[in-house]
Amino acid sequence: MPKAFLEYVASDDTSSLMCQRQRLRRFSVGYHFHPEYELTLIQNGAGQRRVGDHPGIFGPGDLVLAGPNLPHAYHSWEDAPAHAVVIKFKKGLFDPAFFELPEMRPIKRLMGDAKRGLHFPKPRADIGPRMERIAAQKPSARRIALLLELLADLAQTRSHALAREGFALSAKRAQCDRLRRVLHYVEAHWDADVRLEAVANVAKMHPQSLSRFLRQKLGQTLARHLASLRLGRAAKALLESERTVADIAFSCGFNNLSNFNRQFKACYGHTPSAYRKL
Repeated sequence: MPKAFLEYVASDDTSSLMCQRQRLRRFSVGYHFHPEYELTLIQNGAGQRRVGDHPGIFGPGDLVLAGPNLPHAYHSWEDAPAHAVVIKFKKGLFDPAFFELPEMRPIKRLMGDAKRGLHFPKPRADIGPRMERIAAQKPSARRIALLLELLADLAQTRSHALAREGFALSAKRAQCDRLRRVLHYVEAHWDADVRLEAVANVAKMHPQSLSRFLRQKLGQTLARHLASLRLGRAAKALLESERTVADIAFSCGFNNLSNFNRQFKACYGHTPSAYRKL
């Protein structure tokens, strides 16, 4: 079984959902977990996925709902356009008492069953456009209502669990307070000059020990994690604004436009200008 690492899903004060319309050269998502639910629809591309301890294959139309802290991974078989729409939301998005209402019981079962990962072999044809609509919608009560309506329909759609009964990530890895402190600090200062020494002080660790700790828990260095965070912010700005590429690059913490273009293409498989046109 591969070792899972924690993915930190950047928070946003304006939205309770994290939505991505991924347009990549290939899927190469390592075995990772996070405390949010994740609904993933593959629109283009094929390869192998792992959810918990369940190996499987994916192709266009593949739809999976993964529960909190359930490790999962996606890897394409070859370099080819890889498109997906992903919606992540926190476990506490809805008050627990809300799911005790009789009308909400099917969704409550759906969320509970998602702890093993749910695969929907024949989702309705309108699921993709509806997920795209949620991703494109500006943060609002309407966006939450669209998600709730989508979950209600999924609760009535045939699905099967992926991970074996009883599969669970160790609590030690799922509840790493030190790592959360570090990631919250980086998230709060992503657009500033983040130094290893400052982050080590937050973690109450020696800088070299922190570097080893982050490689073990995240599978990457602090610099790589920070760059990924900044690139994600830049990709969001490219799709949601008409600002110039240079303005976005510099506002996201990149001091060199050529370096930004190079890193962006390595991450997303397209130059920033081309990504904006997808």
